Amino acid sequence: MLVDEVDKRLKELVIEKQEQYGYEAMEMEVMLDHVHLLLDIHPKNSVENIVNMIKVLTAKAVIHII
Repeated sequence: MLVDEVDKRLKELVIEKQEQYGYEAMEMEVMLDHVHLLLDIHPKNSVENIVNMIKVLTAKAVIHII
């Protein structure tokens, strides 16, 4: 479940990697079992690639918290 420390760390990671991955997080809402993101993505990047990178990054980090 995406609560407490997991929620905080997930948000931190999404914000930290914006410049490196080529997106800007406009809005973010973490629910108990999923996340809503509104991203401004640079045209050179595909939505699919950005979302996959965020999923991999956050999944690895969340495992270390749990």
